Amino acid sequence: AWRERPNTRWVILAVLAPVLGAALLLFLAALPFTGLSGLWNATRASTPILLSCSVIGLILINAVIGSTEEEERRSVPLRYGAMALGLAVLPLALIAADSTMVRIRQHGYTPDRLWALVAIFVVAGFGLAYLWSLVRGRSDWAARLRPVNLRLSAAVGALALFLALPIVDFDAISTRDQVARLEHGELAPDQFDWAALRFDLGGPGRGVVGPL
Repeated sequence: AWRERPNTRWVILAVLAPVLGAALLLFLAALPFTGLSGLWNATRASTPILLSCSVIGLILINAVIGSTEEEERRSVPLRYGAMALGLAVLPLALIAADSTMVRIRQHGYTPDRLWALVAIFVVAGFGLAYLWSLVRGRSDWAARLRPVNLRLSAAVGALALFLALPIVDFDAISTRDQVARLEHGELAPDQFDWAALRFDLGGPGRGVVGPL
């Protein structure tokens, strides 16, 4: 019984794949007619929403394909639902990238936006690999995806180790960018967020503002 419970949870998740896959494809199909302005106007959290949908899609795909051939769901609706998600992940990541870059052009770098770019890079990598596996493998794409998942997981682990190095400092990058925007006249001094520089950007920000 203990071994059946995790499998049951994955089956329940897999059932959601056709629902989310159809919804995301309808959303993407409507974009040429509605444009992205409706999404930007509807919420200021477009990037988190798009990334969340992408990550949930990746989870549901793996709930369908399983970690071995024996665990793969053979139901036609589940398989096509997973394929629909495989088609949707990369476009969603690209839209999230566009949304984030719009914010960066408007307001500059912040640690949150830099982390968003990292998340987008990872999700886009998965989306590209899944789309390529789907195009190459078609009905047999699950067999292609399982070894791809292992390689992608190793790559994400290596990226995490690199980002943990002291040479990567998002506070310092953001501070330099924000100060450069001020110096180049993109922001007036009275519009500059001095409080964020002191309290949100750690030592680099406080180094620019100086002691209280």
